[in-house]
Amino acid sequence: MKLSNRELDVLHLIAQGHSNKDIAKVLFLSVNTIDTYRRKLFLKFGVHNAAGLISRAYETKILPLDKSLYD
Repeated sequence: MKLSNRELDVLHLIAQGHSNKDIAKVLFLSVNTIDTYRRKLFLKFGVHNAAGLISRAYETKILPLDKSLYD
């Protein structure tokens, strides 16, 4: 599966537990834009929530298992 750099940024921040509002501040984007990225990620991974997204991202090795990267 191919993700854009921005999708990867959003995915990593979701995995860290950040809200859309927090992610928007970090990436200097609107909350609506982050919501759009989140919905696109859900579609690409075939999931309906953040827990499923993170789980599938680990399963597909999009997110590395080294959790220290997210601290």
